[in-house]
Amino acid sequence: MKFLGSLTLAAALAGGATGALAAADLVGSDAFAPDWQAHARALINRGPSPLDLSKSSWMVPGITPPGHYVLIERHGDQARLIDGYRFQVLSARNSEIHMIVPTGYASVEALPVEDVPGLAVRPGPADSR
Repeated sequence: MKFLGSLTLAAALAGGATGALAAADLVGSDAFAPDWQAHARALINRGPSPLDLSKSSWMVPGITPPGHYVLIERHGDQARLIDGYRFQVLSARNSEIHMIVPTGYASVEALPVEDVPGLAVRPGPADSR
């Protein structure tokens, strides 16, 4: 039940965030802060979402430091923001956050908002940590 609850929370967060960054899907790594690669954290692909088979579930590792993050798709040293998806880690307790994103992404990572100039940390729903 905890797993499904985490997925539901992630789906709500992701669904509410899809329109949050209107032009974010065009923002690439050339606009990121220097050394952004050192701050990116890989997410774990958990396969198709049980809530919607046209989407994939990506798990945020429990060791991710507290902060505000955006999702990126990374290809080597290049990356781009994924449709305005973002989340917040409140503490480093070892709990699960699942982000539900459209299928087709091969390498999803979390990048601190601070590494994307022009994006502000904004208050909003936080994860369960």
